[in-house]
Amino acid sequence: MWCCLFEVRVGLPVCGVCVWGYLCVGLPVCGAACVWGCLCVGLPVCGAACVWRLCVAPHVILIEMDSWHTVKLLTVFHSPPPQSSPFRHRPMRSCAVVGSGGILLNSCCGAEIDRADYVIRFNLPPMNYSYDIGRKSDMVTANPSILINKYSRLNARRRSFMDLVKMYEPAMILMPAFSYSMNTDVSYKAYYTLEDFRSQQKVVYAHSHYLANLRRYWMKNGLKAPRLSSGLILVSAALEVCDKVTLYGFWPFPQGVDGNMITNHYYDNVPPKPGFHSMPDEFSFYAKMHSQGILRLKVGRCF
Repeated sequence: MWCCLFEVRVGLPVCGVCVWGYLCVGLPVCGAACVWGCLCVGLPVCGAACVWRLCVAPHVILIEMDSWHTVKLLTVFHSPPPQSSPFRHRPMRSCAVVGSGGILLNSCCGAEIDRADYVIRFNLPPMNYSYDIGRKSDMVTANPSILINKYSRLNARRRSFMDLVKMYEPAMILMPAFSYSMNTDVSYKAYYTLEDFRSQQKVVYAHSHYLANLRRYWMKNGLKAPRLSSGLILVSAALEVCDKVTLYGFWPFPQGVDGNMITNHYYDNVPPKPGFHSMPDEFSFYAKMHSQGILRLKVGRCF
């Protein structure tokens, strides 16, 4: 059976009566009619409330930033897709969200970070700075661009990718499979790679609905940026599941608190790409939450 992904409702006045017709365009991606959710957009036609309706099937998910794209969820992941958080059975007293800012270098924060119940890191960072950044990892993000540029989209260099991933054991690998349509394929390949190598680690994906709602929340509260950074996304998530959240390595400025110049990351000085995120604006929200006691923002040395 075909699932109606796009439904165009057309009304034609015939002898003063509105006669309706339906045009369905879709793919055979589900075994039932469209029942999961619908979004009405458009202008009234012949008294109709909805001209164009976008229907999403049970195993189809909308791409967050590409609002007119959908992608089929492979049944190998979950059937039906999971409806709950992987953290639901794990109450966490303390969480360390470890950014990659150059302010971490020579911070001596490693031991303090490792004492947290749960440690989150970003973009598969180098781990040979343990005195400053710690050794423990429970979740680490992986930007698809890393897999594309350094590991040939996982079409060939899978062993070297697995050697990297093992550095973070037993951490889950979080990827934005549903943020942009161009990220989906390589994110799926990461899942298959860990499965093929019989890794005990898991690749997990942020739900596009969660990302979209989070973006709306921060925009409503005054953040102006084309897209939320992975840092703000994971800080927000940590605040939902942790009693106490401490941020390390979040510092978007070229000078440290002592006025000395610092590198952009603790492991290199590659500048951020302009136009994607607004790190100083995000930092102002972290500072505000710190002053309100919502989280702890660590920007100095840890001794």
